[in-house]
Amino acid sequence: MLKPLVSDLRSARAWRWPLLALVGVFFLLDVKPGQPWDGDGELFILNALNVIHGQSYSSTGYVVNPTNAIHPATYPPGLPLLLAPVIDLFGVDYVAMKTIIAACYVITLVVVAGFAASRLNEVWALALVAVLGLNPFVWQFKNVLFSEFAFMMFAYVGLFAFDHLDSGADSEPARRPASWLWAVASGLALGAAYEVRAIGVVLLAAVAAICVLRFSRLRHYGLVVLLLAAAEIGLVSWMFPADLGTYVSYFGGPSGDTVATIVRRLIESSRAYAGGVAELLRGGRGRWDPIQFAAVGAVLASSAFGLVQALRRWLTVFEAFLLLYVGALLLYPVSLEPARYALPVLPLIMFYSLLGVQEWNRPRLGLAFKAAAVAVTVALLYMPQFPERSLEYAASVDDPEAMELFREIRNRVPPDALVLGSKPTVIVLYGHRRATNPPTGPTEDEFWHFVRQSRASWIVEAKAPIYDEDLAEILPRLRDQLERVFENRLFALYRIQDGVQGQGGTMSP
Repeated sequence: MLKPLVSDLRSARAWRWPLLALVGVFFLLDVKPGQPWDGDGELFILNALNVIHGQSYSSTGYVVNPTNAIHPATYPPGLPLLLAPVIDLFGVDYVAMKTIIAACYVITLVVVAGFAASRLNEVWALALVAVLGLNPFVWQFKNVLFSEFAFMMFAYVGLFAFDHLDSGADSEPARRPASWLWAVASGLALGAAYEVRAIGVVLLAAVAAICVLRFSRLRHYGLVVLLLAAAEIGLVSWMFPADLGTYVSYFGGPSGDTVATIVRRLIESSRAYAGGVAELLRGGRGRWDPIQFAAVGAVLASSAFGLVQALRRWLTVFEAFLLLYVGALLLYPVSLEPARYALPVLPLIMFYSLLGVQEWNRPRLGLAFKAAAVAVTVALLYMPQFPERSLEYAASVDDPEAMELFREIRNRVPPDALVLGSKPTVIVLYGHRRATNPPTGPTEDEFWHFVRQSRASWIVEAKAPIYDEDLAEILPRLRDQLERVFENRLFALYRIQDGVQGQGGTMSP
C-alpha cells in the first residue's frame, strides 16, 4: 500500500518548479497597501528620492539623536537604489515598492531550491520550497518595507555562484571560462549584499575562509571574487555614503567592552535569538503549547544534526556563512528584533533540518514515514498562525488621520523648524520638515535639556494604537507647557511655547 506513495514522493522533481511558480504568484498577489509606523521604510524612501533627484544622498532632514539612535543618519544604498526606479515610475506607492521586495524573496527561493537540489533528495527539496514559501512570518514580513529580502536575494545568489565556482574549480580547461563567470557573478552579488546590509561583510569573510582552506584551487578565483566585491563596495559607497558610524557606536560604551561585557552580551543575545528563531520556525508569535515547543525542538535538533553531517563531508561557503553570521549576531550589542535579524539564515536552518531528516537512519525509517513526520511538524508550527497571515495594520502612515497631520505640519510648522516625534523619518517624508526622536524614558529635566540642546520647537504625539512609549510617558506632565495647535483621533501637534519654564530652566526654541 505504501509503495505507490513512495513512488510518488520519489517523482517530486516534476513538482518542485511548478510549486515555486505557484508560491511566487500567490506571494506577489498578497502584497498589501499601507505601511505601519516603523520608520525604517521611510528612510529608505528618503534616500531613494535623493538618488532620483540627484541630491546629496545623506540630506534627508532626519536628525539623529545620539542618545537614542533608532536609525542611522543614512542607510546603505543597496535597497534605495533598488527602489529608486519604482518610485520614479509610480511615486511613493507602497504596493509597488513591496512587490519588488516580495520578488526578492521569490528569487531567493529559486536560488535556495537550486543549491538544495544537489544536496537533498527530490522529496526534501520539494519540502524545503513548501516550508519556506508558506512560512506565515515571511508572508507577513513582505508587507513591511524592510531590507532583509533584498539582502537575502543578493547574498544567496553570491553564495550559490561561489559554491558552483568552488565545486568546479578543478574541472577540465574547457569549463574554466564558466568558472570565471561564476567568480564575477559571485563578487558582484556579494558586493551588492553588503550595500544592502553592512552585516554582509560576513559573506566576504566566509568566501575568504573557504579560499584560504582551498588555497591551491581557489586562490585566483577567490581573489577575483573579493576584489570585484571590494571595488563595487568602494565605488557605490563613494557615490552614496552611508552612516556606518551609528552601527559601530552601539559597541562598547564609556568604558568600552570588557570580557565580562562580552560574555553577558553573548548570554543575552543567545536567549534573544533562540526566541527569534523559534518565532521564525513557528511562523509568528503567539502562545506556546507543549506540542509546538516539542516541534520547534525537533526542527532545531535535526538542523544541528544536518549541519554536523554537512561539516563532516565538506565545508562549503554555506556552512561558513551560517556560522559567521550567527556569531556576528550574538556579538552585536543590539538584538531588539531577533526574528528579523535572524531571517536571512532561515533558509539554511530549514535546509540543514531536512538534510538531517534525510540522513537520519537509526532506527531505520522509511521515506514515507519521515515525510509524514515532517508534514505533521510543519502543520503544528504553521497552522495556528495562518488565520493571522494577512497582516492588518493598526494604523498606516498613509491613513486619513496621518495625512491630516502631515498637512497641518506643512501649513503650520516653519520650514527651518525641528519637529520632535517618535517616528521622525515618517514626519520628514510626509511633513517635509526636519525631525528627530526623543531620548529613551526621559525625566522632565532630561527632556527639556534635550529640547534646548537640539532646538526642537514642535512635538508630534502619536496616540494608541501607534507605538509612542517615550513621549506617551512624559507628555501628560508637560501639557501646560505646550500649545496644542492640532488634534485628531490618532495624533496631536504641539508648539513648544517661547520662554517656557522647564525644570532645567528657561528654554528659548
